[in-house]
Amino acid sequence: MPVTWIPGRGYFGNAYLVGSVLIDAGVLPSAIEPYRNDIDMIVLTHCHFDHTAYTREIAHLCSAPVAIHPLDAPGLTQDGPSLSLQFGSRPPGTSPDRLLLDGDRIGPLTV
Repeated sequence: MPVTWIPGRGYFGNAYLVGSVLIDAGVLPSAIEPYRNDIDMIVLTHCHFDHTAYTREIAHLCSAPVAIHPLDAPGLTQDGPSLSLQFGSRPPGTSPDRLLLDGDRIGPLTV
């Protein structure tokens, strides 16, 4: 399965395209543009802003559902868990389409 590193800039985290799954959405949407038709799902590793900043925009760009662990899901809409205020911003303001638990499968990948 191909793995593509998509580097973040500044204080934003990196993203990885593993097969058709985008891991994290803190990179600028323009960095995702070349892969937009290859992405079937976005999986967020945790709710910190540097990993989730552009979740809404990237999900819209790729028409892809968003998945995250239930304990991290509040960080997509609440300032505290996301640490977004420390970045001078707000959380992405989107709700996950799927909640992931240990052992869940996403195509050939296991959480």
